[in-house]
Amino acid sequence: MKPFIERVSRDQSLNWLVKQFHCRESHFEWHYHLEYELVLTLGSEGKWFVGGYTGDFEHGSVMMAAPHLPHTSIISRLLSSEQPTTYILWFSHQWVSNIIQAMPELSDLHEVLTESGKGLGFDPEVGLALAEPFAAIDQCQNDGQRLIHVLQILQILAQAKQRHTFNKVSVCPPNEEDGSKASKITRFVEANYDHPITIADVAHYLNTSESSVRRLFQKHFNESFSEHIKQYRIGKACELLINTEQPIAMIAERTGFHNLSNFNRQFAQVKQQTPREFRRLYEQRA
Repeated sequence: MKPFIERVSRDQSLNWLVKQFHCRESHFEWHYHLEYELVLTLGSEGKWFVGGYTGDFEHGSVMMAAPHLPHTSIISRLLSSEQPTTYILWFSHQWVSNIIQAMPELSDLHEVLTESGKGLGFDPEVGLALAEPFAAIDQCQNDGQRLIHVLQILQILAQAKQRHTFNKVSVCPPNEEDGSKASKITRFVEANYDHPITIADVAHYLNTSESSVRRLFQKHFNESFSEHIKQYRIGKACELLINTEQPIAMIAERTGFHNLSNFNRQFAQVKQQTPREFRRLYEQRA
């Protein structure tokens, strides 16, 4: 099942959009957007599927996905007889960058946007704080009034410390045009992960020393070179397990694991399940 681009609006100059849904059941639709997506769930429990991550959500859970990050969710249980509610806010990278530039009070939002490339979860306390401005938007008469509450939502996100990333590796850094060495590393890994990669290869690509590369990985990715490569390859393996019917041995080869037993072992270490179990979980949800 290949992820598809879900168009938020026909308006190509979309800045932001808020929608409210009352869903009692959900269908597995593996998709991504060209915008950031913020999701608040109320009155239901289920599972998030974000990149290579699978985890539970509950009443008040919040998920944020950067542009191009595949995701979906499944409702497994309703918590009351009332209609469950899901609020979704989409906004473009250019718009939020302009907002942060105009409002230095939101500068902490930069870090939130960067982390959302890995998929970002917020504790229910944050979700319940977001519920009020989300609900207020539905009562507004015009976009000017709605914008006030959207800015309130962004402020809550910028100040929220109760958050955690879902994946070890960023699927899509918000600043793809950024010429920094960290972004160059990301592009190099993406282009070469299916082949053996050494730290010397990265150093040669960046025209710098191996010790500098090690420091870059610790500073920008908060993990070692070898751990970063492993996590990236496992994430790509998850995509192939979901999107194709290729044999697991072929997927191992395509993602740079040239020994099947080593692939199975490392996959289980990262995902706490075997590749076969991971694939079955998605098949059951599809």
